[in-house]
Amino acid sequence: MKSKSPIIEPLSLLQIALAIFFSLSGLSYLLKYDTAGAAISRLLGNDDTLMLIVAIVELAAGIILLAGLFAPVETKYMYLTSFVILILWTVNIATSYFINNLFKPDFIPWLQGLSLQLIILAGLWGVTSRYSK
Repeated sequence: MKSKSPIIEPLSLLQIALAIFFSLSGLSYLLKYDTAGAAISRLLGNDDTLMLIVAIVELAAGIILLAGLFAPVETKYMYLTSFVILILWTVNIATSYFINNLFKPDFIPWLQGLSLQLIILAGLWGVTSRYSK
């Protein structure tokens, strides 16, 4: 006997969750970004230009992932887009957790943050493999 398929496929639900996560992450940074604060940060030696670029990419990634579910987007474009997001997220993990902040502030909080990032990376991998066919 054939079982009924779920109303929402698990990968579609994962893609929606990732789209919401990326959209809100990018949007929250952009909403609290103010140019006066950025100018002060630059004077103190902290250049947040990279963070601004990451926020814009996150917002765009969320919109594209969501659009891929509800708009007619070709599979090859969704694969390319999700693959680029996967690569950028891998670079983000490498710089945030290994190059700049290895075991900081302490090992357990560092490992917990890394595990969350790896869950997001695994979700991106699942969504990317969905479009690789």
